[in-house]
Amino acid sequence: MGVTIISTVRTYLKAVYYVDRDAEALVYSTGFAVLTPGPSTQPKYVSYLVQSNTFTDRVTAESVGTAYPAIAEGRLGSFYVPVPPLPEQTAIVRFLDYMDRSWKPDGRFLISEGSSMTWSSFWVAAWMW
Repeated sequence: MGVTIISTVRTYLKAVYYVDRDAEALVYSTGFAVLTPGPSTQPKYVSYLVQSNTFTDRVTAESVGTAYPAIAEGRLGSFYVPVPPLPEQTAIVRFLDYMDRSWKPDGRFLISEGSSMTWSSFWVAAWMW
């Protein structure tokens, strides 16, 4: 269960939404593509993957038009993307979900209650770890 909805227009804006419930009952605009993962793909991994700069840059490069750049759903679906084994996908999703929950509205990263650090100091700490 779980699909990713991605805008096929102005994809550089990263208009992506993960639907974690039954998607069959929902109606989508024609300006969006519904990405349904296969059996060996963690559904939320797809959502994080399509929000990556690498994926967004590829889609933007393949988009046509200047005032209203868009990519055809069929073209989007033909992209080959490397997908790690399921346990690695699950670990990546768990980590990114944790990161998502840990950012404070002021752009700081929550370390523990009452303690936070900035994005740059987080990366320094992550690389030293």
